[in-house]
Parts: sequence; C-alpha cells; structure tokens
Amino acid sequence: MVDDRSRYEEALRRGHSYSWDQRWTEAITEFEIAVGAQSDQPAAYAGLGLAYYELGKLDKALEYYKLASRFSHGDIIYLKHVADVQERLGLLDEAGQTYMALGEIQLRRKKLDEAVVNWLRAVSLKPDLLGAHQRLVAVYRRQGLIANAIREYMIVAELYSRRGEKDLALKVCRLALELDPRNAEVMTAVELIRQGKQLTSADSSAVIFDRMSSSEDGKTDLRAGLVSLEHGLLYSAQRVAQQSLAQEILSEGDDALSAIEQKSGAGRLARNTLISQALEFQTRDMVDEAIDCFEQVIDDGLISAAAHFCLGLLYQVQKRPSQAIGELEQATADPNLRPASYYAIGEAYRLRGDNVRATENFVESLKYIDLDTGDSNQGNRIIEQYGFLVDGLLSGPEPVRQARFVHGLVTFLGDDRWQENIVEARRRLDNLSADGQTYILGDIFAAGSIQVLQSLSRSQEYADLGKYDSAVEEAYRAIQLSPYYLASHTQLAELMVRQDRIPIAVTKYLTIGDTCRVRGDIHGAIDNYERAVELSPLNLFNRAKLIEVLSQEGQIDRALEHHLLLGEVYYNLAEMDKARDTYMEGLKLVPEGTEKQQWRLRLLRAIADIDMQRLDWNHALGAYSELSAATPNDKDVALKVIDLYFKVGQPEKAVQRVDQTLGLMVKNGRSAEVTGILEELVDQWPEDDNLVNRLTRLYMHQGKRQDAIALLDTLGETQLNSGNTEQAVRTIQKILQLDPPNSISYQKLLQRLEQEHA
Repeated sequence: MVDDRSRYEEALRRGHSYSWDQRWTEAITEFEIAVGAQSDQPAAYAGLGLAYYELGKLDKALEYYKLASRFSHGDIIYLKHVADVQERLGLLDEAGQTYMALGEIQLRRKKLDEAVVNWLRAVSLKPDLLGAHQRLVAVYRRQGLIANAIREYMIVAELYSRRGEKDLALKVCRLALELDPRNAEVMTAVELIRQGKQLTSADSSAVIFDRMSSSEDGKTDLRAGLVSLEHGLLYSAQRVAQQSLAQEILSEGDDALSAIEQKSGAGRLARNTLISQALEFQTRDMVDEAIDCFEQVIDDGLISAAAHFCLGLLYQVQKRPSQAIGELEQATADPNLRPASYYAIGEAYRLRGDNVRATENFVESLKYIDLDTGDSNQGNRIIEQYGFLVDGLLSGPEPVRQARFVHGLVTFLGDDRWQENIVEARRRLDNLSADGQTYILGDIFAAGSIQVLQSLSRSQEYADLGKYDSAVEEAYRAIQLSPYYLASHTQLAELMVRQDRIPIAVTKYLTIGDTCRVRGDIHGAIDNYERAVELSPLNLFNRAKLIEVLSQEGQIDRALEHHLLLGEVYYNLAEMDKARDTYMEGLKLVPEGTEKQQWRLRLLRAIADIDMQRLDWNHALGAYSELSAATPNDKDVALKVIDLYFKVGQPEKAVQRVDQTLGLMVKNGRSAEVTGILEELVDQWPEDDNLVNRLTRLYMHQGKRQDAIALLDTLGETQLNSGNTEQAVRTIQKILQLDPPNSISYQKLLQRLEQEHA
C-alpha cells in the first residue's frame, strides 16, 4: 500500500504539473497512472476530466468528472464540473437536476445565497423542475421578497395544473394570496383553475431571469438593482451615508453648508427640512419623492458625499445608470463611502451593458476594501496586484474569468456578514502569505470560488500538524478548483520543501515565477526566483536568470548582491575565471546601485583576491590601488599595494607608497604602528635598502642603536650573498657610522671588498 500511495502521489503531482503547462496528453498519461495506483481517489479522475475538457472531448470529461464526484461522495467541486459539462453537451434536463442537487448541498451547509444561485440555474435549464421552484418560494418568503415569492407560487401552481392536480394548484394560489390578498394575477389564476382551464404563466417563467445578468460562462447574478440595497456592502454604506446626513442636520456652524444660505436664502432650517424629508422618503421606499428632495438640496449647494451617494443609489433603483454614475463618482471622495461607491458604479455600468467599465469599478471597490483590511506596509504591492488583476480580467480572449470574478464578488459583498467574511478571508490569505508573498482578495474571486481559500487553509492546518499527505491533497483540490490561482501552487511548493523534496519545489517556484513574469508581475517573479535560488544556491543557471530579471527591472542593489553570491559559488567550485567574470559584470551595474552599499569596493576586493590567488600581480595591483584610494586608512590594503609594487618590479613606487602610508598614519595619531609596519615590510623584502634605511633611521630615533646595526648587518650579508658588492660596501660604511662595538671587523671587511672591487 505504501508503494501504491507513493506512486499515486508522484503521478498526481506530475499530472498537475503537465496541466499547469497545458500539456494535456502527458497529463492524461500521468493521471491514468495515478488511477491505476489508487482507483478510489477523486483527484486523479478530476484531473482527467479537466484534461479531456481542455482537449474538447466533453463526453470523456463528463465521464471522469462523474467518477470524481462519486468517489468524493458528492463533493460540490466536482458536481459543479459535472453540471457545467452537461450543460455544454446540451443535456439540459440532467444539468438542471445536478444544479438542483448542488443547491440542496449548499442549503445543508447554510449557504443560502449559493443555494439560490444553483436553484435558479436549475429552473433556467429545466423550467418544470418543481422542487427547485418550491425551494425558491420558501427562500423568497423568508427574505420578504413578496413579488418574487408570488411569481414562483404561480409557476408551481401552473405545474400542478398541467399535471391535473387542481386541488394542489388552488392550495398554492391561496398561499400566494396570504402574501398579497388583492393580487389580481393570483385571483385570476384561481378562477381559471376552478373553471378547469390550464394556467399558462409558466410559459413566461423566463421573466424570473430578466433581472439577472447572464454571464458568458452561464453564471448568474442575483444582486442587481434593488436586491443589492437590501443586504451587504451597499446596505451598510447607505446606512453610513444616512447617519452622516442626520448628523449634519444636528451640526452647528458648518462652513461647508453656508453656500446654501448664500445662494438660495433658504436658510439652515429649510435645508435641514429637505434632508430630513429625503431620508424619510428613502427609508419608506418613496423613491421619486426622495430624489426630488436630494436634487433640490444639492442644487442649492449642499457639499456632501453622503448626499451624492444616497441620490446615486436612488437613481440606480430607477434604472437611471448614467445619472447614478455621476452622483456616485462624487461620493468616492469620502473614504468611508469609497468602496461602496465604486461597487455601485460597477453595477450601474453593468446595467448599461458596459462590462469593461463595470469590471474596472468592481476591482477598484475591492482594492480599497483590501487596502483597509490588509497590511499597511504592503499598500503599494496590493495596488500593483490589483493593476495586474484588472489587466488579466479584461485582456483574456473569453470573458469567462471576468464573469466569474463579478459573480463571486457580487455574491460575497451582497451577504449581510460581508465584513466578517472579508476579515476572515484576509486572515486566511495572510496565513498563506509567507516569505514576503502578498495575496489579494481579488484573486480569490477571479479563481471562481471561495472554496479555493478554504482548501488552502485546510492544507495549511494539516501541514502544521505534520499531516503532509492530507495537506498535499487539499492543495491539489485547490488547484483543481482553479488551476491558475498561484497561491495554490505556492502552497504545494512549500509542502514539497517541508517534505525535503527540494528539486520539485525549486521547479515549482521557477514555474510560478515564469507565470508571474508573463502576467507582468515582476515583483512576484523575482520573489519566486529568489525562493528557488535560496533552496538550491548552487544552481548557477537559476541565479543567473534571477540576476538578469533584477537588472532588467532596475533592482540593481539586489542584482549586485546576487552577483557577489554567484561569484562566491564559482569561487568555492574553484572556477576562478567564471567567478572573476561574474564580479566584472557586476562592476558594470555599480553606477546604478546605491552608493552607501559600497558595491564597487566589495566587488574589487573579490576580484583582487582572485587575482592574488592566480598570481596575476598586475591586475591585482590595479584593483588594490583603487581600493586604497577609496579607503586610505585601511592599513591592510595599503600593505597589499606596497607588496604588489615590489612583485611587479617597481620598488621605487613601493617605497613612495610606504612614505605616503606611514605619513598618513602619523598624521592620524597612529605612530605606534609605524615600527611594526616597517619591520613587516623589511621581513618580506630584506634586500631593499630603501626600506632598511627607513627602519634604521627609525631605530636610531628610538635609541635602538644595536637593532639598527643588526638590521644593516643583515642587509649587507644579503647583498654580499647576491653579489651586489657596491651596495654591500655602502651598507658597511653606514654601519661604521653607527660606531658598532666590533668596528675593526667591519673595517677589515670594508678594506677587503674595496680591494676586490678595485
């Protein structure tokens, strides 16, 4: 079993990887291997379903999605795929039944809005689906949507009438009359049933869907028009605006309102009366009257975002989108009303059929919600991410993703608990946002399902408990829900890291980075490339790729840091030429980097070190000379320069640099170090009489006559051994000038040398 499980997981991973790259044939092969290893697991069947779907083989896709649903015991994820494929194959009755089943599952999960969406979809495909209409009746009654409930009652009554069940049809009509005792349509239906005539109201049952925006992918939106004002974001914002106006009525000395008095002479009392009436009329759903009051008080000079917001919503109720947009755009000036204003503008554009502008404003609304709830330090990154989101939604060849985003957003923000849900979603995203990643709420709706986030949260929880098999399964589930939602792939990559499957994780991060780069999200690409390099620091190709992207995007400091790290890798591999070339390439970027980082000096030190090891004294001298000029107080660098001048055969310049270095040290109060430096240099170059003479004079100045004599004696001996008789003669003469204890011996040696040289 262990071997089968391992084989299943590996094949499943490869299958998803091929799916990610849209290599569907290879994906099918891997998923079939996974099925052979574990035939009772849904994920592999779902993978086959997706692959065949993308290849246009819908019959095969349906077969495998049904198997995935069966082995998952009716998981809603797979049922949605089943319903979608059934619909695309024209199996409308079957699709309707599947959507009905989806609604029942959502009802048991207490997700009423999503249940209603599925029931409405079911009856749009299969209008005579009695159970779905009955469910809708119950929901509309509970929500107080009388007109909707009566319409559904009439459809149910018609269905019973068509079946010949007259008593049940009459009973349904009586239930409808309980809601509206004087409803002419219902009373007419009662008379027709009693006369034995068949109702025909269901023939026009499509009217139910007239107020719902149909999207390209078949999804629907229940929250247009008045419905969206009864719950959720717009309802909350409307309350805020009304409270703000009520406070304005009570306020005194409001300079912003003085324009009314100056322009119309109506006075504060008249203005307050108009605002009060407007609020009263709006509360009582007296739309025309409320609009008249708001228009008058605004025309008189009221400067209030709250008033513009309320008037904009009232225009929207009257299906006057152009006027609504004008008012709502002015309401965006108030930060408290800004998200709702953009949201309402989006609905107005959608009412006009302008899906592009609608989507732009919906994204803008969610952006401000995300900025309010997200990490304030990530504000710029959040704004950038929403820019990529709107580009992606509007640039695709098909509007499916766009419609899915709008549907998910409208449903989510139309819920009474939208604020709590936003906070919870943000918390879950933050838990996933490790290693500097920033995820936005908008990607969740673009992914098509909040269940993606739920699966990723479960995956995180399993991972924290050390249950990696379950964690991986949930990550794959999230990928199956939305193959292009990058957070799912990032989660899977991190799970691979935790399981010490580093090569797989590195490949995953590189793929995610490439995807971010294609989408224009360079920050995201760099973050993922850096993660791949961090996990596999010796992979030279990956680090070079990262440097290239960083350089192209002007992130020079980060690029230079990786130049140093890449050079170090080559250095440790004893590839000195490549290491030096890498550092030299880095030098070309230095002018664009931050000066305080001292990139040039850091690179020069690395280059000089390599040149020293290669015994390339001339190149090393060039690097150390520049370093010394930039860091004149660095004793070690100065000594390197002196040493290199000797090595390249320029002792005069070496001594000049000695004098400069020692003079600077004395000037800086470091005289105590001078003796040690000269002694060190003489030890290295004992035959250089210039160095010896300087140290001799220093010894004499310090009263160390014997040390000076010994030093000159050593120099003279070195000169004699190397055949430099003339120099040796001059050195002995200097010794005699110091009156050595054994001066006779030195005199005899001097005479002998002079005679030999003569």
